Amino acid sequence: MHGSFRWLDALVAKLALGVLGVVAFLLALLCVWLVLRKTLKNKPLKTKLVVGCLVTPMLTLVFAVVIIWIGWFALLQFVIKPENKRRCVQGMQAIADASRKWAADHGGRLPQDVLSLSNYLASPQVLICPATGRFTDGSYRLADVSYELAAPGATAQDTNVLFLRCVVHPHRAYTDGRVVDDTAHR
Repeated sequence: MHGSFRWLDALVAKLALGVLGVVAFLLALLCVWLVLRKTLKNKPLKTKLVVGCLVTPMLTLVFAVVIIWIGWFALLQFVIKPENKRRCVQGMQAIADASRKWAADHGGRLPQDVLSLSNYLASPQVLICPATGRFTDGSYRLADVSYELAAPGATAQDTNVLFLRCVVHPHRAYTDGRVVDDTAHR
């Protein structure tokens, strides 16, 4: 389900980081040029050459690294984290839907563990929160699961039962399939 576009996510992230690096380098070069232009205005040619050959590349590198770090954190805060939260909610909804289908086949009771849902899920990757950065090799293993059952074996008819929690995000899923972000309650 989500794994089919994993290569596209990686490509977009690499392109964004590459563009960020180029922009950071150009901004750093501009900053160094502006600083040195003012400070070297009335200096002798020898000083200008030494500064131009030795100091300018070092300052450009330092400025570029600082700008890349700032840009990376901005990318992480405003692009990657919200996308991971959205995909986490989608995964929890898929697990809740699979749990209801499982309950319909097993006397109205929800499963005791998420591995029981292997035949009802499109992919084992759904069991791993995207924020962990981990991927599955295609097998269902309890060690890979990022979600914990809050009410294993509960009845599927009681829609107010907290059924599933993400171990990374403050998301809660109920037996009716709704997922709530519990940020305000933490």
